[in-house]
Amino acid sequence: DLTWNGKQEEDRLTDRLFFDFDIKTNESKLIAKNLEDTYSNVTGKERLRLISKYRKDYRKLILKDDLLLPVYDEVMRFIMVLKDDLKLHPYLTFSGSSGFHVNIFMPDQKLQYINYVRTKLHNVFKDKLNLKYQDDMVLDAISRKQRVPYSRNPKTELMVIPIPCDISYD
Repeated sequence: DLTWNGKQEEDRLTDRLFFDFDIKTNESKLIAKNLEDTYSNVTGKERLRLISKYRKDYRKLILKDDLLLPVYDEVMRFIMVLKDDLKLHPYLTFSGSSGFHVNIFMPDQKLQYINYVRTKLHNVFKDKLNLKYQDDMVLDAISRKQRVPYSRNPKTELMVIPIPCDISYD
C-alpha cells in the first residue's frame, strides 16, 4: 500500500527533517527572475542563448569572492549544535545554487503533525541560534521537493554535492 501518494497528511511517511540555508541578493533574485521569464516567454535559439547566459551569470555570482561565506558560517554553527549538543548526524549538501541543505535522517515513520513539527523546530533553531539565512519556504513537508545529491541545479548547472560537515569554506 503506497500511502505516501494519498491525500491525507497523516498517511505520509517521513524519513528526514530538512533545513535550507540560502542567501538572496537583489542580483541573484533578478537573474533567477530573468531565467524564469526566459523559460516562459522565449523560444528557439534565443531561448538557449539566454538560458546559457543567465546560468553563467548566476554561477559567476555565487562563486565570486565569499558570497556564500556568511551562509556557510551559519550552517556550520547549526551543524555543530546538531552534532555536539543533540548528538545527531546531519547530512550536509551544497545546493548547487545559493546555499546549503541540512538533512537529519530517521527511520520511516508517520508523523501526523509533521508540518507543525518542522515549523516549530525551524522557529526554535532560528530564535535560539539567531539564524538569518534559514529559508522558511521549505516548511511544508508534504509538497516540498528537495534536490537529489549529484544532480544538477537547473538555475546554475552546478552539481548538488554532499560535503563533509568538517570541511572548510575554502
